[in-house]
Amino acid sequence: MSGKTRGVLAVLILPIALGLVGCTTEATPNPAQKGSSDVAARIGDTEITLEAVDDAAKATNTQAYQALYDARRAALDGLIADQLIEAEAKARSVSVEALVEQEITAKIGAVTDSEISGFFDTNQQRMRGRTLEQMSGQIRDFLSQGRNQQARTRFVDELKKKYAVKISLDPPRTPVEIAENDPVKGPDNAPVKIIEFSDFQ
Repeated sequence: MSGKTRGVLAVLILPIALGLVGCTTEATPNPAQKGSSDVAARIGDTEITLEAVDDAAKATNTQAYQALYDARRAALDGLIADQLIEAEAKARSVSVEALVEQEITAKIGAVTDSEISGFFDTNQQRMRGRTLEQMSGQIRDFLSQGRNQQARTRFVDELKKKYAVKISLDPPRTPVEIAENDPVKGPDNAPVKIIEFSDFQ
């Protein structure tokens, strides 16, 4: 095999995008699943389904197909977060704004001058010659937004456990062929297999 050896330790399918968020409410199917039986085109009596289009996209342009999944996953995560926060606000008989203030905004704390100064000092190249005084406002907003997002993510993760969220949107996967003379360890019917690529020169 031209000096290349592939060792199979335990999956015939190698994910292009890694795992889903560990969640436990049915969500949205993956790109190939949603409307997979829908007809995308007809040529006389012959139908081309959306599933066939997706399969062709995966085979000919994996980057575009991955980008489609990434966009759908980001949108799905946002929708899930919004609905979870709305559900929790309803459960507590408070407004969404009040819940966000209580569980997110109030817990992040204000950005200090020393934190702004430290960020400025460690990111001099990004400042493009501007002074600390000129950049302090932007740095404060940037750090504050980052903290807010982290606090929101933590809160949403807690709500996912409470409301038993289950995500069905699977990442794109690419099948990997295993030759008969490839070294293999473990049973052929293992539920998970790992493909290792090595190049010995």
